[in-house]
Amino acid sequence: MSIILIATDNAEDAKVVKQQLSNEYENVFVSTSPDLAVQDFESHRPDVLVLAFNGLEKAERYYLGLYRLSSVVHIHPHRTVILCNKDEIKRVY
Repeated sequence: MSIILIATDNAEDAKVVKQQLSNEYENVFVSTSPDLAVQDFESHRPDVLVLAFNGLEKAERYYLGLYRLSSVVHIHPHRTVILCNKDEIKRVY
């Protein structure tokens, strides 16, 4: 059973993404507070981390912050999916 954590700074975006994923997955959690990013990752230990920010730079800052501040993210196997707009696809890849 996969655990999915959606990280974003927009509660409405989180709601939409969670609704979409909840149709197929049971364990979908949301993290919208930058101050709780590390705590949310470490408590949920997601198999998939979905970065649903409105720009690639915000997603990068979030992820780099996790790697700097968390002792778990380095050793916990997970995949990261970055949601982006069509203009950022090449950079995201």
